[in-house]
Parts: sequence; structure tokens; C-alpha cells
Amino acid sequence: MYGQLTGVFTQANGTPIRGANIWAKDINTNKVFSSVSDYLSQNTGYFKFLLLPGIYTLHAEVIHTGFTSGSSVGPYSETSSDLSFQPPLYNNGVAIAPVVFGGGAPTQLDIAAGCASSAIFKMDGNWIGGGIVAQTICHLLYLLGFLPHPLVLLR
Repeated sequence: MYGQLTGVFTQANGTPIRGANIWAKDINTNKVFSSVSDYLSQNTGYFKFLLLPGIYTLHAEVIHTGFTSGSSVGPYSETSSDLSFQPPLYNNGVAIAPVVFGGGAPTQLDIAAGCASSAIFKMDGNWIGGGIVAQTICHLLYLLGFLPHPLVLLR
């Protein structure tokens, strides 16, 4: 059974970033899961992961310029002039440095089976985490014997 992590990737001022590579890394297994911000083309910066239970760090970086012309990376990478290759992700053809959720002290996300959490991930590394309602529901399901693990936590 999987846990869910959803969120939005934005600039520090809240403007959505479309076409960035968002990836979650399991800190125990080093497995990496990837998505593209705003892959649904809603101008929100939205991303979604279905993850195996574990503790993850969240990262954002540019999509390499070689992934154009129908590479299926995302809706903003068909040509070299698309949003995946423009500011704020690239400046004069130079890629931004990778960004870590939590900045210099990466925030760890504990994902539990059957539970959901959400995050607002800002380009400067700052964040706003959610999931309190999900934690309460998951804890109740755990107490009733429906889930093996009770919580989704931000560490």
C-alpha cells in the first residue's frame, strides 16, 4: 500500500513554477521517484507522488535541455523555448542550482501507507507542510486496525 505526497512548487513570492523536475528520495533505500511541477497544466505548480512507506527528502531541479521534442518529461518541454527551459528555472541558458525542501537542513517526510500529506515547496527552499487532518484520519484507521502505521510526519 502506498502513501501520497502532493504539493505545489512556487517561487518565494508564491508564483507557481511550471515544468521543474520534482523528485523524492527515500533516505534508507536511496530510491528516487520523479514528477514534473504543474504536469496537469493548471498553472499551479502542482505535483503528486504515490510512495512506498518510508522517510523521504524532496528536491527540485531543472529538466536537462536535451529532453525536448516529445520526450514525455512534461507539458513544458516540447521545444527549447518552452517554460521548462526559461526563467526562473534557467537564466540566460544557465540552470538553477538544485533546491532541497527545507533548505540547508533538508526536511524529512515520513510517508505511511494509506495516508496523505501535502507541501508548499518554495524555490528558495522554504516550505509549508500539511497533513494534520490526514494524520488524524490515519491514526484513527490505525487504532481501528486498518493501517499498520499511524502517522504521516514532517521531521
